[in-house]
Amino acid sequence: MGAAEVDDPDGELIETIVVLLALLDDERRTVIVMRYVDGSPTREIAARLGKSDEATHVIVSHSLEVLRREMQKTPPETDGVF
Repeated sequence: MGAAEVDDPDGELIETIVVLLALLDDERRTVIVMRYVDGSPTREIAARLGKSDEATHVIVSHSLEVLRREMQKTPPETDGVF
């Protein structure tokens, strides 16, 4: 499964996502990109990173929470995507 198509003709949503991802440390950013951009299942991510599936789920969960908190500080225009 790959990334979902999003209508973003002016690139503002992509720019916002890039800024938000930059707030994460390398490991969290890598896991989020592998999970939601590449569409990799957590067990595959875990194997590639030498972590347990449970640890990878925790990284995903914590990373998404960080991104949610940051988005609430200055909500971007997302047309309901998030």
